[in-house]
Amino acid sequence: MSLSQDAFPPATRNTDPRTSFDAEKNHEQSGRRETHMEMVIRAVKNFPNKTAVEIAELVLLDRHETSRRLADAKNKGLLTASNPRKCSIKGTNMMCWSVG
Repeated sequence: MSLSQDAFPPATRNTDPRTSFDAEKNHEQSGRRETHMEMVIRAVKNFPNKTAVEIAELVLLDRHETSRRLADAKNKGLLTASNPRKCSIKGTNMMCWSVG
């Protein structure tokens, strides 16, 4: 399920250290960025209205990687974030994710 019709937007800023650019390049060239995005999209399809932290637990990625891949999918118009509610894991109000 290749979803990369368009290139990903940069994950780094001009002010980031060189190591961040190297990590981004490695993450994309290895295919992990797209694979992880596909994993979170599948989780949202199967378990809609979960928070990023709840999705991270489902896909066995850390919450930061999960949040970044959710943002990638949102930027591609594949997912939306809405309807904040109390996260069952963190106990704080967080956006919930759905397809579309």
